[in-house]
Amino acid sequence: MTPETVRLLRAGPKSPGLLAVDSGLGMAEASFPDLSEMIDADCAIWETVPSRYEPDDWLAELDDEPLVVLGYCSSASLACAVAARLSEHRRVVLFDPVKVDAAELWFMAGRFLAPFAEDLPRDELDRIRALVRGAVRALESDLAALADALKELYIPAVLSACAAARLPDEVAAEFTARFAEQLRFMLTAAEAPLTISPPHPTVVLSRDGAVPGFPADRTIRLTVPRAELLSSPAAAAIVTSVVSSCVRTRKARR
Repeated sequence: MTPETVRLLRAGPKSPGLLAVDSGLGMAEASFPDLSEMIDADCAIWETVPSRYEPDDWLAELDDEPLVVLGYCSSASLACAVAARLSEHRRVVLFDPVKVDAAELWFMAGRFLAPFAEDLPRDELDRIRALVRGAVRALESDLAALADALKELYIPAVLSACAAARLPDEVAAEFTARFAEQLRFMLTAAEAPLTISPPHPTVVLSRDGAVPGFPADRTIRLTVPRAELLSSPAAAAIVTSVVSSCVRTRKARR
C-alpha cells in the first residue's frame, strides 16, 4: 500500500472496507482515527492522506470498492465523488458537510491565523482582516484568485508572528506550507458536487451544524459540538448501523 495515498486506520478483512476522506484540517478537532476506534464492524478502515486529492488514486490503492465512504466538513464533496465512482453499494456518511465557497475559505484562513494573533500588533491584525474582507467581497466568484490573495495576506503575517514568538524558521515554514496545502485541498473539494443520488447520503450534524438540500429523513442531529463530532459514540453507532445495512444488502443480492 502506498502511504502517500491512503493509510490504514484499523486492521480487519480488507474487502470490503471503509474509506474515510480526510479533510486535512488538523485544528484541535476529533478526526477519523478517533471515530474508527469506536465503529463496531469487522472490516478494515482506510483514510486518505493530505496532499493526494484524486478519488481515482484512492480507489486504485484498495483491493475492492469500499462498502461505505465517510466525509467530514470540506471533505464531504470528495467523499461523494468517490461514491459516484463505485459500481454498487454507494453508501456515504457525511459529518457536518460544507460546500466550499468564499465564506468557507475565509473561515478556514481565519482559524489558521487565530493562534498567531497575540504575536501581531493589533493595528496590523486589523489591517489584515480588513484586506481579507475586501478580497472575499471582490473575489467571491473566483476561488482560485481568492486563495492566492489569502496566501499573500496571511503567510507574511504568520511568518512575522513566528519571528516575534522566536519560533525556529522550520516551524514557520511548516505552518505556512500546511496553510497552502489546505487551500489547495479546499479548491479541489470546491470542484466536486456535494450530492449523490440515489441513494442520498446519511448526514450527521453536530449541534451547530447546518446543511440545506438533503432529505430530512437522512439527516441526524447530535448534541455534541463540532469539534467532538468524530469522537462521539453516537456518531460511531450511526456508521455501524449503515455498515450493517450494507452487509445485509450485499448478502441478499448474492
